[in-house]
Amino acid sequence: MANMQRLHPKAVWLFFWTNAIGFIFLGIAALLASTFNLTFLETEKFPMTEGGVILATVLIIGSYLWAKLHYASYKYDLKEDVFQKEYGILAKRYVTIPYEKIQNVDIHRGLLARMLGLSNLQIQTAGASYAGAEGTLPGITHKVAEQLRDEILKRAQTRKNTQGSNI
Repeated sequence: MANMQRLHPKAVWLFFWTNAIGFIFLGIAALLASTFNLTFLETEKFPMTEGGVILATVLIIGSYLWAKLHYASYKYDLKEDVFQKEYGILAKRYVTIPYEKIQNVDIHRGLLARMLGLSNLQIQTAGASYAGAEGTLPGITHKVAEQLRDEILKRAQTRKNTQGSNI
């Protein structure tokens, strides 16, 4: 797809920290689980061994590489009749949303996104649930999010007005 737009380069860090936070919670759970291991209680050794350091390093590097791949796979475009996006590393997803199906466009700025100066655009369509929001566009600047929101809503309204006058 020619002329597809990319997310802001800081989106790499948004994806990285999202992955890393998940790994941190997994590591904390594993650490807590190991404290109840009888071997640990008998030897009185701290459970963070060389293997744990190596695993943490691999997970951090892996998270960063995965975030770079995720960023590189994400593209979007406003076509004449539809919003399009494509993304995915192992499995590519191609999403096309006709403007006349769009009900609302929201801008969401979670803590991590705000810290990076980014926003997420959420395109809501008729009959779609929030959990299945296929129109989510993460990792764009707030200014770009506002411009996209305004343009998408304008196009959606124009398409609905055009369809209404053809009935």
